[in-house]
Amino acid sequence: MLFLMRVPSSFKTVQNIDSNDCILEYKIKRKYRKLRVIKIELSNNITEILVTNIFDENIKYDEFKELYFLRWGVESKYKELKSSIQIEEFSGTKPISIEQDFFVSIYLSMVVALIKDEADAAIADEIKDKNLKSMYQANRNFILGQVFNRIINLLVNAKLTRKILEIILEKSKKIRSQIRPNRSRERKNKHPRKKHHHNKKSCI
Repeated sequence: MLFLMRVPSSFKTVQNIDSNDCILEYKIKRKYRKLRVIKIELSNNITEILVTNIFDENIKYDEFKELYFLRWGVESKYKELKSSIQIEEFSGTKPISIEQDFFVSIYLSMVVALIKDEADAAIADEIKDKNLKSMYQANRNFILGQVFNRIINLLVNAKLTRKILEIILEKSKKIRSQIRPNRSRERKNKHPRKKHHHNKKSCI
Protein backbone atom coordinates (compact mmCIF):
# COMPACT_ATOMS: atom_id res chain seq x y z
CA MET A 1 0.00 0.00 0.00
CA LEU A 2 1.34 3.41 -0.97
CA PHE A 3 1.09 6.37 1.38
CA LEU A 4 1.93 10.05 1.67
CA MET A 5 1.58 11.52 5.13
CA ARG A 6 2.61 14.54 7.14
CA VAL A 7 4.87 14.14 10.16
CA PRO A 8 5.51 16.74 12.88
CA SER A 9 8.62 18.90 12.62
CA SER A 10 9.68 17.46 15.98
CA PHE A 11 10.08 14.02 14.36
CA LYS A 12 13.74 13.36 15.25
CA THR A 13 14.44 11.03 12.35
CA VAL A 14 14.09 13.82 9.78
CA GLN A 15 15.20 16.88 11.76
CA ASN A 16 18.76 16.93 10.40
CA ILE A 17 17.83 16.53 6.74
CA ASP A 18 18.64 19.58 4.62
CA SER A 19 17.37 18.37 1.25
CA ASN A 20 13.79 19.02 0.15
CA ASP A 21 13.57 15.59 -1.47
CA CYS A 22 15.68 12.65 -0.35
CA ILE A 23 15.65 8.98 0.60
CA LEU A 24 16.08 8.22 4.30
CA GLU A 25 17.19 4.82 5.56
CA TYR A 26 16.63 4.01 9.23
CA LYS A 27 16.73 0.97 11.47
CA ILE A 28 13.76 -0.28 13.44
CA LYS A 29 13.43 -3.65 15.15
CA ARG A 30 16.75 -4.78 13.64
CA LYS A 31 15.51 -4.14 10.12
CA TYR A 32 16.44 -1.34 7.77
CA ARG A 33 13.60 0.58 6.19
CA LYS A 34 13.43 3.40 3.68
CA LEU A 35 11.31 6.52 3.44
CA ARG A 36 11.25 9.32 0.93
CA VAL A 37 11.23 12.62 2.79
CA ILE A 38 9.67 15.69 1.16
CA LYS A 39 9.94 19.17 2.69
CA ILE A 40 7.41 21.75 1.51
CA GLU A 41 7.74 25.46 2.17
CA LEU A 42 4.36 27.11 2.73
CA SER A 43 3.56 30.75 2.04
CA ASN A 44 3.59 31.54 5.78
CA ASN A 45 7.24 30.41 6.09
CA ILE A 46 6.24 27.15 7.76
CA THR A 47 7.87 23.94 6.55
CA GLU A 48 5.68 20.86 6.32
CA ILE A 49 7.48 17.51 6.32
CA LEU A 50 5.97 14.65 4.34
CA VAL A 51 7.07 11.02 4.20
CA THR A 52 6.13 8.49 1.55
CA ASN A 53 7.02 5.03 0.30
CA ILE A 54 6.78 6.20 -3.33
CA PHE A 55 10.35 6.02 -4.61
CA ASP A 56 9.61 6.37 -8.33
CA GLU A 57 12.01 9.05 -9.62
CA ASN A 58 9.52 9.96 -12.34
CA ILE A 59 7.31 11.44 -9.64
CA LYS A 60 8.92 14.80 -8.95
CA TYR A 61 8.97 17.10 -5.94
CA ASP A 62 6.40 19.50 -7.44
CA GLU A 63 3.95 16.64 -7.93
CA PHE A 64 4.16 15.70 -4.26
CA LYS A 65 3.63 19.34 -3.37
CA GLU A 66 0.51 19.46 -5.54
CA LEU A 67 -0.73 16.20 -4.04
CA TYR A 68 -0.22 17.57 -0.53
CA PHE A 69 -2.45 20.57 -1.20
CA LEU A 70 -5.19 18.27 -2.49
CA ARG A 71 -5.62 17.00 1.07
CA TRP A 72 -7.48 20.20 2.01
CA GLY A 73 -10.87 18.74 1.07
CA VAL A 74 -10.22 15.71 3.26
CA GLU A 75 -9.11 17.85 6.21
CA SER A 76 -12.17 20.08 5.78
CA LYS A 77 -14.43 17.03 5.95
CA TYR A 78 -12.69 15.76 9.09
CA LYS A 79 -13.01 19.20 10.65
CA GLU A 80 -16.71 19.30 9.78
CA LEU A 81 -17.35 15.85 11.26
CA LYS A 82 -15.25 16.33 14.40
CA SER A 83 -15.73 20.02 15.22
CA SER A 84 -18.98 21.21 13.65
CA ILE A 85 -21.06 18.02 13.75
CA GLN A 86 -19.25 16.63 16.83
CA ILE A 87 -19.33 13.05 15.57
CA GLU A 88 -17.07 11.95 18.45
CA GLU A 89 -19.46 13.31 21.07
CA PHE A 90 -22.52 11.34 22.19
CA SER A 91 -25.64 12.30 24.11
CA GLY A 92 -25.69 9.02 26.03
CA THR A 93 -23.65 5.96 26.90
CA LYS A 94 -26.02 3.18 25.80
CA PRO A 95 -25.46 1.52 22.38
CA ILE A 96 -28.77 2.82 21.00
CA SER A 97 -27.85 6.41 21.90
CA ILE A 98 -24.40 6.10 20.35
CA GLU A 99 -25.75 4.52 17.15
CA GLN A 100 -28.49 7.14 16.86
CA ASP A 101 -26.05 10.04 17.25
CA PHE A 102 -23.55 8.50 14.84
CA PHE A 103 -26.01 7.80 12.02
CA VAL A 104 -27.69 11.19 12.33
CA SER A 105 -24.26 12.83 12.13
CA ILE A 106 -23.40 10.88 8.96
CA TYR A 107 -26.79 11.70 7.44
CA LEU A 108 -26.29 15.37 8.25
CA SER A 109 -22.82 15.37 6.68
CA MET A 110 -24.02 13.64 3.50
CA VAL A 111 -26.91 16.06 3.00
CA VAL A 112 -24.55 19.01 3.46
CA ALA A 113 -22.09 17.51 0.94
CA LEU A 114 -24.80 16.96 -1.69
CA ILE A 115 -26.17 20.49 -1.34
CA LYS A 116 -22.69 22.02 -1.45
CA ASP A 117 -21.81 20.04 -4.57
CA GLU A 118 -24.94 21.31 -6.35
CA ALA A 119 -24.39 24.88 -5.16
CA ASP A 120 -20.70 24.86 -6.16
CA ALA A 121 -21.59 23.68 -9.66
CA ALA A 122 -24.20 26.44 -10.01
CA ILE A 123 -21.77 29.11 -8.75
CA ALA A 124 -19.01 27.92 -11.09
CA ASP A 125 -21.39 28.01 -14.05
CA GLU A 126 -22.55 31.52 -13.12
CA ILE A 127 -19.07 33.07 -12.83
CA LYS A 128 -17.23 31.15 -15.57
CA ASP A 129 -17.54 33.99 -18.11
CA LYS A 130 -16.79 36.74 -15.60
CA ASN A 131 -13.29 38.13 -15.26
CA LEU A 132 -13.03 37.73 -11.49
CA LYS A 133 -9.78 37.91 -9.54
CA SER A 134 -10.96 35.20 -7.15
CA MET A 135 -13.03 32.05 -7.38
CA TYR A 136 -15.91 31.33 -5.04
CA GLN A 137 -17.72 28.38 -3.53
CA ALA A 138 -20.74 27.76 -1.35
CA ASN A 139 -20.15 28.33 2.36
CA ARG A 140 -20.09 24.92 4.04
CA ASN A 141 -20.81 26.26 7.54
CA PHE A 142 -23.86 28.16 6.29
CA ILE A 143 -25.24 25.01 4.65
CA LEU A 144 -24.56 22.98 7.78
CA GLY A 145 -26.46 25.48 9.91
CA GLN A 146 -29.41 25.50 7.51
CA VAL A 147 -29.62 21.69 7.42
CA PHE A 148 -29.11 21.39 11.18
CA ASN A 149 -32.01 23.76 11.88
CA ARG A 150 -34.31 21.68 9.68
CA ILE A 151 -33.04 18.19 10.48
CA ILE A 152 -36.23 17.09 12.27
CA ASN A 153 -38.46 17.90 9.29
CA LEU A 154 -35.96 16.27 6.92
CA LEU A 155 -36.07 13.08 8.96
CA VAL A 156 -39.79 12.79 9.72
CA ASN A 157 -41.65 14.77 7.07
CA ALA A 158 -41.07 13.19 3.66
CA LYS A 159 -43.57 15.53 1.97
CA LEU A 160 -41.51 18.60 2.86
CA THR A 161 -38.06 17.13 2.20
CA ARG A 162 -37.73 18.21 -1.44
CA LYS A 163 -39.02 21.71 -0.77
CA ILE A 164 -36.70 22.19 2.22
CA LEU A 165 -33.67 21.04 0.24
CA GLU A 166 -34.54 23.34 -2.67
CA ILE A 167 -34.84 26.33 -0.32
CA ILE A 168 -31.47 25.57 1.29
CA LEU A 169 -29.87 25.09 -2.14
CA GLU A 170 -31.09 28.46 -3.44
CA LYS A 171 -29.82 30.23 -0.32
CA SER A 172 -26.50 28.41 -0.55
CA LYS A 173 -25.89 29.72 -4.06
CA LYS A 174 -25.92 33.26 -2.67
CA ILE A 175 -23.89 32.77 0.51
CA ARG A 176 -20.35 32.24 -0.77
CA SER A 177 -16.79 32.06 0.47
CA GLN A 178 -13.60 32.82 -1.42
CA ILE A 179 -11.44 29.92 -2.57
CA ARG A 180 -7.86 30.38 -1.36
CA PRO A 181 -5.39 28.20 -3.30
CA ASN A 182 -2.65 26.44 -1.29
CA ARG A 183 -4.37 27.44 1.91
CA SER A 184 -2.82 26.41 5.18
CA ARG A 185 -3.44 27.08 8.84
CA GLU A 186 -1.16 27.12 11.83
CA ARG A 187 -1.49 23.88 13.73
CA LYS A 188 -2.12 24.19 17.44
CA ASN A 189 -1.41 21.43 19.89
CA LYS A 190 -4.24 21.04 22.34
CA HIS A 191 -4.35 18.08 24.66
CA PRO A 192 -7.28 18.36 27.08
CA ARG A 193 -7.30 15.85 29.90
CA LYS A 194 -10.72 14.62 28.93
CA LYS A 195 -11.44 14.86 25.23
CA HIS A 196 -15.05 13.71 24.99
CA HIS A 197 -17.94 14.71 27.24
CA HIS A 198 -21.21 12.90 26.54
CA ASN A 199 -23.17 15.61 28.37
CA LYS A 200 -21.94 18.30 25.94
CA LYS A 201 -23.33 16.83 22.70
CA SER A 202 -25.47 19.36 20.82
CA CYS A 203 -29.14 18.46 20.92
CA ILE A 204 -31.00 17.91 17.64
